[in-house]
Amino acid sequence: MEAFGNCVRSDIAGRPDPNVALKEDFFAITIGINRYLYEPNLHGAVGDADRLRDWLVTDHGVPIENIINLRDKEATGAKIRGALRGLVENKRIRPNNIVLFYFAGHGSTADAPESWQVSDNLIQMILPSDFDRDLSSAEGNEV
Repeated sequence: MEAFGNCVRSDIAGRPDPNVALKEDFFAITIGINRYLYEPNLHGAVGDADRLRDWLVTDHGVPIENIINLRDKEATGAKIRGALRGLVENKRIRPNNIVLFYFAGHGSTADAPESWQVSDNLIQMILPSDFDRDLSSAEGNEV
């Protein structure tokens, strides 16, 4: 039976249909960043994201138009936020569809905003390609 995780289509009697995968109901953002403006470069992140995209398309028949791909300099903070907004506004995405967010790149921690309730005052975050550790220029809550 072809399916993603434990999500399977079923026939009218509720039996799984082995001939139908969740192809058109699957959406993804894949991000891979090897080259950073202010962080050390990586070597395998772009390849990992490319392999995941290829696996979704080739092995599972996910339409390429259902996958947003951001690589290296394309994967800025603004473009990542825009891609997420695009998924929220996408009229083709319906309740119970699967949405995958995949990120291969650097991550870090930062002090949590005062209004956030966290046990150790730290949050974890992904680092877009244009991330600058000098947060003095950050506006609002978007970093």
